[in-house]
Amino acid sequence: MTAMISSFIFGILCLFLLCISDPAQARDITALQVRNQNPFVQIFGIPPTGRAVVLPQGRFEASMGMNISSHNAASRDFQEPAADEAILLDGETYRTVLELRYGLMDRLEIGGRFPYVMHRGGFLDDFVIDWHDLFGLPQGSRKTSPHDRLAFRYFRDGVFEFNLDENAQGPGDVGLFAVWQLLQSEARVPWDIALRVDLELPTGDSDHLLGSGSTDLAFSAAAARRGKTGWGDLLLFGSAGLLVMTDGDILPDQQRNFAGFGMMGVGLRPWSQVDFKLQMDAHTAIYEDTDLDPLGSPSVQLALGGTLHFSEKTTLDLAVIEDIAVETAPDVTFHLLLRRTF
Repeated sequence: MTAMISSFIFGILCLFLLCISDPAQARDITALQVRNQNPFVQIFGIPPTGRAVVLPQGRFEASMGMNISSHNAASRDFQEPAADEAILLDGETYRTVLELRYGLMDRLEIGGRFPYVMHRGGFLDDFVIDWHDLFGLPQGSRKTSPHDRLAFRYFRDGVFEFNLDENAQGPGDVGLFAVWQLLQSEARVPWDIALRVDLELPTGDSDHLLGSGSTDLAFSAAAARRGKTGWGDLLLFGSAGLLVMTDGDILPDQQRNFAGFGMMGVGLRPWSQVDFKLQMDAHTAIYEDTDLDPLGSPSVQLALGGTLHFSEKTTLDLAVIEDIAVETAPDVTFHLLLRRTF
């Protein structure tokens, strides 16, 4: 696993060297492509943060993103399950996504997402403990739990409803989308607004939390407003949407068929090749009839990061994501996304 991550980072550095000779002109500021990687949530079709500006007609964009998440949520000791309900999330999730976008016509963009998901015991426990100690963040049960263990377990009414304790990997649920540019900023219109439809198909293996087994349809709108400050260019952005899900394979008696989601954030460009970004992403609960936060509570994540502009056509997003609503999302997620326009 460490070798795989090293290879990914090496590939990014190679692409950087290939692209650094391009004219160093910055692209527009955009939101970070954040998604909740809670193992029982990431299988559903809450789309990553949408952009408020579509690609021009005839332009093509490819991006490769990796999200590395460390989980630690435990309601009790599972050695002798006796409670009516209990959950244990201990391990790491790696989600690598190839996304392709194309400007089909004026104001209309289409695209697809092709994920590859891995669940592992991982290697980040010691690092996350030190990270939380440094910033005074809660450790939960991480210090007393076995390190580098994979255990995604849910116990209810005397039985294990789900139990994954062996490494799993494979393709996730494929997503298709279309985006319509409703408004584009100009002298009299300060806002960019885009309407988006996402369809996620049940192509992943639900037995190993690689997919949900449901077909998901999301409707959303994204808006952004540009401005200038004494510190550089400024972008205020946000989005909101509704997710509709068919009955899936994971905890089908408790899965909801509707969820709301949204995001708000700010981006600042103090220098032509660097953006700083702060954003908050949230969604309502995916499951019901449960008192456990990882399943039955709304989720809120805070992402802090930015974008390096290697050229007008090539960028790299880097971010760290923390769970503001504790245990509803991973303890920490490290986000990288390399994007190239052709």
